[in-house]
Formats: sequence, C-alpha cells, structure tokens
Amino acid sequence: MPDSAGGLLIPATVDLGFLCNGCRLGADVAVANLDSTGRLRTGYGRGDGFAIWNNDTGGDYSDNSIDTVLVEPSGRILLTGVSNDRRTNEWTLTRLTSNGAADVAFGGNGKVFPRQSHCDGALRTVEQPGGAIVVVTGSGAGSFCLVNGPTVALRFDASGILDTAFKPDLAPGSSAFVDVAFAARADGRLLYGTTVFLQGVPGGPNAAILQQTLPDGTPDSAFGVNGKVTIPLAAGGGSRTADLVVLGDGSVVFAFLTSTNLVLYRVDARGAPVASFGIGGRFTYSGAFGDVVGGFSGRPLFSLLSLQDGSLLAAIRLSTKLPGSITYSLLAVRISADGTLIDASNLLGTDKTFLEWSFVAMPDASVLIARSSRDATVSAAALYRLLPDNSLDAGFGVGGAYPLLGLLSVDALALDADERLLVAGQDATSAILVRYDLSGAVASMPVVEYYNTGLQHYFITAGAAEMAMIEAGGAGPGWQRTGYGFRAYLPENGVAIGALPVCRFYGTPGRGPNSHFYTVNAAECAAVKKDPGWALEGTAFYLFAPVNGQCAAGEQAVYRVYNNRFAQNDSNHRYTTDPNLYAQMQAQGWLAEGVAFCGPMQ
Repeated sequence: MPDSAGGLLIPATVDLGFLCNGCRLGADVAVANLDSTGRLRTGYGRGDGFAIWNNDTGGDYSDNSIDTVLVEPSGRILLTGVSNDRRTNEWTLTRLTSNGAADVAFGGNGKVFPRQSHCDGALRTVEQPGGAIVVVTGSGAGSFCLVNGPTVALRFDASGILDTAFKPDLAPGSSAFVDVAFAARADGRLLYGTTVFLQGVPGGPNAAILQQTLPDGTPDSAFGVNGKVTIPLAAGGGSRTADLVVLGDGSVVFAFLTSTNLVLYRVDARGAPVASFGIGGRFTYSGAFGDVVGGFSGRPLFSLLSLQDGSLLAAIRLSTKLPGSITYSLLAVRISADGTLIDASNLLGTDKTFLEWSFVAMPDASVLIARSSRDATVSAAALYRLLPDNSLDAGFGVGGAYPLLGLLSVDALALDADERLLVAGQDATSAILVRYDLSGAVASMPVVEYYNTGLQHYFITAGAAEMAMIEAGGAGPGWQRTGYGFRAYLPENGVAIGALPVCRFYGTPGRGPNSHFYTVNAAECAAVKKDPGWALEGTAFYLFAPVNGQCAAGEQAVYRVYNNRFAQNDSNHRYTTDPNLYAQMQAQGWLAEGVAFCGPMQ
C-alpha cells in the first residue's frame, strides 16, 4: 500500500525461525517501509525500516532464561542468562537494585548484551573484589552445535563495560552446550573446570581439567602445573556437565560425570590431591549417566553443593527408558567431608517430557529444590525441601510441594543476605525474578481502597508509589481514600508460604471498562486473560485462596461484590473484609460474589 511520502508500506508476518533445540517459535505482524527507489527507510518503525508487533499473547518470542542469580555484597542482584527479546539469541546481564528495580548505572538501563548465543552451555557468573564480573560458558559451532568450541570467559567492570584485555587461556570443552564448573576465591583468583576428549576416537585424550588463574586471567603458576590440574579419564569419559565448590580451608572439590561414574576430586589450595578425601583425593559413585554425559541441553543436568554440616550433595537428573515412555528422576548423592558415601536417593520421579531442577543450600544443611516440568499441555514449577537425612520434607508446602504458581519454569535459585529466596524463571511472557521470605516472619502490607466520585468506581492497590501518584492527581480527578482496605503480601517484604499471586486486570483501552479486576483463582485468571475486554497488568499482591468459599483459621475473608454493569461496559468490583459493608453493597444493587481471597489478620 502507498505511504504518504511516495513510498510503500508492505505488511507481512515474520517468523522467528529455528534458533536452537527446544526454543519456542512464533510469528509477528510486521510492516516494512520502502522509499520510492525500493530501499528501506531506516527511520521507520524500530529504526531499521521495520515496525513489528507481537501478535501472540502466549509470548512465543520471549524465550528468555536466567542461568545465574548473583547477590552482590551491596545487595544488588545480577542476573545472567540468554534473551531473544531483540530477535536474536544473545547473552544478557541484568543488574537490579536490592528492591528489584533496574540499576540504571549498569550498561543501558540495567542491561548488557555482550555476545550472540547459539551453542553455549549455561552461563556461570562470579564477582571479584572491586566489583568486576566474570561470566563463563562452554561454546560450540556448526548449524546443529555438533562441533566443540572454546571455553568463553568475559569480564566486565562494575558499570558493565567489557574488559577487552581479559583473555584467559582455557581448555575447550568436550562439545557444545558444555557447563563449565566455575568459582572465584575471596582474593579474586578464578577456578574453571571441564572435561575434554575426542568424541568417537578410541583411546583419545580424555581428561578432566581444573584450572586456576590469577584475577587478571593469567595462569596461576602456584597451582598444579602452570595453573592446571589434569585428571586422566578412560576413553569415552568426557562429559558436558561439571561443577565445583571452594571449601573453607581453601581446598576445591571438582565434580564431573562420565557415562558410568560420578567423580568428586578434591585438591588443596595448591592443586595437590587431598589424600584424606575418598581414595587418594577421589570419590567415585557408579551409575548409568549416559543421558547426562551425552545429552544436548542448554540447562545444567548436574549440580554440586557444599552444605552447612560439611557434607556435599551431588544432584543429577536421571532418565530411565521404559517401553513407550521415559521416566525422569532426581538422584541425590550425599557425601561426607572425608569423601565417603552417606546416602544416595532417587527422588521426584515423573514421566513429564521436559524436567529441570535448580538447587540452593540452606543454613540448616537442608536443600531447597525447584522442579520445573513441561509436557505438551502443561508447564508448572514447585519447591521441595530435602532434609539432611536425604528425605523430602513432607510438611513443606502441601504434601511436600510448594507450587510456584505463575511460574512456568525455574532456572536458578539463590539466597540473599537476609536468607530470602530468589527464584529466577519464566512466567507466561518473559523471564522473571521473585523473592520469598522463608523465615515465616513475613510482613504483610496494607491494601488501600479508593473511590472515584465521578466514575463511582472502587480501586485497590498495595503499591506505595501508585498511592502517591493517585493522591497527587496522576490518575485523574475524583479519587479519595475510603478508609477501608485489608492486608496482603508483597515480594519485597516476603511472601508467606501458601500465598498465591493475585492477577490484576485493567479494561482494554477502547474496548473494555475503565476499571480494574483482581482474582487469586488461577482458572478465573486464565479465563479473563482470554477476554479481549481485559488486559493483564501483572501480579497485584499475594493472598491465600479460599477453599470451598471459606478461609482457614487465622485468615481474614475478603468479599467481592459486582455492580452488574456489564451491558453498559462499566463493570466494577469492590473488595471488603467488613460483612456489614458487604451486605450494604448488596442492598444498593451490587451482586454478591462471595469470598474472593483470604488475607492475614489485621
């Protein structure tokens, strides 16, 4: 179609295409603007001649992941992962302030995009003294990532600027999608671990390599042989996954898998084997780990944790092939400080088609486990607690599982300085970070009700900034506090176990009512999402869901009434804890809708 300046506007759809194994696909509506000579007008749309709108509310283009959550000494939170928000898979470093806002002093509005990502493994990140940030991964090459590539390490200063002089000489991984074991010592020296081998070559140079560099990336000659410890392996003993931990005495436990063995190798601060650990510094646990060793994955299938009681926990995703199906489970192998087996338990078995686990060690030697599961129709995430005896805590959450409602997957876990849990994952549209208070001493916050004298509508919010905006006239005239409200949980102050996200909707401009709607019911939230008259604004706060219309003991019922003005496109709801007010609204013609949510007592 012609534009107004002698050119053409060409509408089309653009397909994201095949980015990597398992990436979600999608299509966008696009318009290209050509001038009279057939060239793109680069000033149009997003600045390259194209205007693009995502037309899929499922967010097919937002296949983001957060591989590492790093809590800095200042309390700021650094997220490292991969994003395709800019229509290409690329590394993304995002820094948030301690309260979750973008740190505008880092990169561009809190983000840095340093490198394209195609065949990279999970990104692992550390911070050195002085604030320098180092990110490492194993890479690959080729259209299908079948060729091993270099181990990539990039360093950034505290403001997100790339240090081009940082070029450590690191052993390449065994293939693409390698997860490089990575840690930093307190003085800034860096430890890297991976396995190397020639695939398909009998008797090839199979070895596990543990390297230590000085803070600037040059080899630490005081560690091993010129900064390197080489652990010979049998032919075919390479792996795509490894992990390591630095212990309080300066020794290092380097863990990796072969197709038949889990191996933990402990060396002292100079790289010599610790003879008192296992047999000559080595612990071995036999098993069938071929799927973990040889499978392609952008997510870690293996993790090593150092626990508060001095023991170590190796957590491995296993798959068992059955006739017509595959069963996945989590193998938790607990090892004593001297390298002897304490227990090995197979946990959380399921036949879901895609499963991922994330872990974080707690101060009491327990471990929180986040499990994400996906199949053709359902995605879900839940937390579990593994006790020091290697059993699951049946009293954690409901039946041993605390559902992370609103999250489709969990990519990483971390604890902040106040021992609150940071959960990084994906919701229906993008990568997300949620914070939970695990102490039970969470502080509820007031939800304030407003009434507009012109619209005759009610509105509620728990956001202090939004309250200030309303009371400054930013939402238009006529709004005033009613004196009513209730209490709810916000992530910045901790979310009580069992509290669920409350969906907040606003009438679609030009189509729906000039009103807000709130629900804690997941099915109702999903149904309203499909209504073109309503637009999801996100999570308003967290509350408990009623069971059979009733709240549990110690909870306060929040009732909902409806003005029944759908036909006039003027729907409005009011939420109150006062039974007398609930009855008065019904006397004025509002419809009773029962208990909407359950909140903490005043």
